[in-house]
Amino acid sequence: MPALRLISGLELVRPERIELHRESRVGRNRGRVRVIGAPAEGVQLAMAPHYETLIERLEHRDAILGCCLLRVVARSAGGELRGAPPSQLDLYFPIE
Repeated sequence: MPALRLISGLELVRPERIELHRESRVGRNRGRVRVIGAPAEGVQLAMAPHYETLIERLEHRDAILGCCLLRVVARSAGGELRGAPPSQLDLYFPIE
């Protein structure tokens, strides 16, 4: 997992709480980072990115952009991001 990227994204989001879990599913281990208290607009945009909106957000470097960056972090590590509107994101990472 790209830890520095994850930390940078989380710093932008400024969530209320973060939970870390280890899960075993179908013989595979994975880690879950649950982000609670993300902005609703950021959760929606992270689940279904609209690139025009993302380009506009780059100037602001706010919590909404942070949510979108978490999607990139998860995918770059071979993982995935799932949203649970209105204010929760779950990032899943493979554990070897």
